Amino acid sequence: MIRVFRNKMCFVILSFSIATIANRLHAQQPNSAMRVRIAQAPVENFMADLEHIIKLNKGANANQQWKNLEGLLDVFLVGIDRDKPIRWDLILGDGPVRFRPSFPVNKRKLREFRKQNLQPLGIKTVKRLKNLYVCRGVFPGFMHYQNNYATFVEKQSDLKGIDLKNVTARIAPLVSQYDLGMEAENILLDARAISTRRTWFEKNKKQILAAFQKNEKETKENFEYRKSLFELQLNEVEWYYSEVSNLKMGWITDAKKNEGRGELFLSAIPDSSLHKAIALLGEKNSFFANIPRNENSILSFRLNHPLDDVRKKQLQSIFQAFSDKATSNIDLETERTTEQKEAGKKVVEKIHNILAENAQAGIADAFIEAWINSSKKQTTLAGLRVADSKEIDGLLKLLPKTRKGRSVENNIEQIDGFRVHRIVIDKDNHATLLSLFNASEILIATRKNVVWVAAGENAMNVLKDSIKAVKETPDDKSLSKDVVFKLYVKIKPFLELRAKEQGKKGNVSLRTKALAAFIGADDVLKMELRKDDEQLKGNMRIGNATLRFVGQMIADATKKYLEE
Repeated sequence: MIRVFRNKMCFVILSFSIATIANRLHAQQPNSAMRVRIAQAPVENFMADLEHIIKLNKGANANQQWKNLEGLLDVFLVGIDRDKPIRWDLILGDGPVRFRPSFPVNKRKLREFRKQNLQPLGIKTVKRLKNLYVCRGVFPGFMHYQNNYATFVEKQSDLKGIDLKNVTARIAPLVSQYDLGMEAENILLDARAISTRRTWFEKNKKQILAAFQKNEKETKENFEYRKSLFELQLNEVEWYYSEVSNLKMGWITDAKKNEGRGELFLSAIPDSSLHKAIALLGEKNSFFANIPRNENSILSFRLNHPLDDVRKKQLQSIFQAFSDKATSNIDLETERTTEQKEAGKKVVEKIHNILAENAQAGIADAFIEAWINSSKKQTTLAGLRVADSKEIDGLLKLLPKTRKGRSVENNIEQIDGFRVHRIVIDKDNHATLLSLFNASEILIATRKNVVWVAAGENAMNVLKDSIKAVKETPDDKSLSKDVVFKLYVKIKPFLELRAKEQGKKGNVSLRTKALAAFIGADDVLKMELRKDDEQLKGNMRIGNATLRFVGQMIADATKKYLEE
């Protein structure tokens, strides 16, 4: 059972990006380490949610799919009290990451739990003291049983960090709010404690990166780019682990509303570098604050995130790795001539310069809008603030030389100081671009510090109206400057686009099932991150189409497991 639940909670390890290291120390979790508690709603609630998402797949097969899954889970729930929550703790700061799970087991079911659940899984328990059992077999450690909860630890000293008389006391607020919730907090907030946490994380990070391997057919440049992205994620986690004062995340599967919702709340230690980075957010409106989300939108994205010194440095290395990867990939292409490859490399260099200059200037202000217009076709509009748009002009001159079927018409119009250029692409060489924009022409408008992109029906008028709109004073209808990130997307159109592009390539079966799940259902995904005073607040919402697809994947995995 421990193995099963560990597998289920592997996302916790990934979210913190910490791997287990070899040497095991014997001191209990230090006071400087972050405390992490995870609460799972009672099994009865969890099973009801699973049944709901499995049965979203209409048809005679849905009931049988649920019966298969229910029967499988019952095997691993022998002895578990289904009306009480489950608690997980992460033990951090003294070597390897360890888990401390606490499962509700009624005293009358304890023997059944030990003999019919743990023992078949290869875990033998031998009573040592009144409440303490030694665990042997696949899980060498200890089980403490008290007040109807069985708590498992690898080291006996890890029992000191939890109130064994009232296991659920610290997770009660999470259980009342979420189906699955996590709370992380740092008790010690002084500079020495921050340094101790960072030192511990650095030791783990080095071993994680050392184990990050290059794939057999992967180029050195592609590997370095992939590794740099992973390292960026680790650096972010290290920052949060060291300098967060409190972090709370939670998920709800709402059967009544037929949707799933997630929440995030984050506060940083006062005067820490993370606290100062958060303080930068929300100081100014996005340049594009007055561009509304279209009522027929299939994609709406907003980013207004001033960059602090930490992220400036991180992004510079990412952009360099991206440039090296793109240049290397161009060399491997067989359909381009030598001249086209050289032009392509120069384009990559200019893109790198734009991104690097933006990072150095601390700018991350952008938006994308795509919507279905009156003629049932797609229009796309995007904008980006840049440190200097001169590289864009040079990029446009090079573009026709990079591939067949590209031409550029420069300075076709002036709009309030913006010079408008037209890129023309042909269907024989750019099917993907044509599918994405649903147009053979892409308009680019540049001014010193701003770049616009528009494509699709009525693109020029859309561009003119948008440039005019940003000159107006932001009003109550504009995007709040406190919004750091915002996303609205209808998933089905993009699944259809992907299916059209791939044809019979890739995982056709998976794409077919995904499309089937999203037909005639709520396919909207919403995400938002905003600054509220000195705290970051995030939320996410998915419609029943996504839940239906997840249910289908679970049902398929169950069927495969039972067949094997």
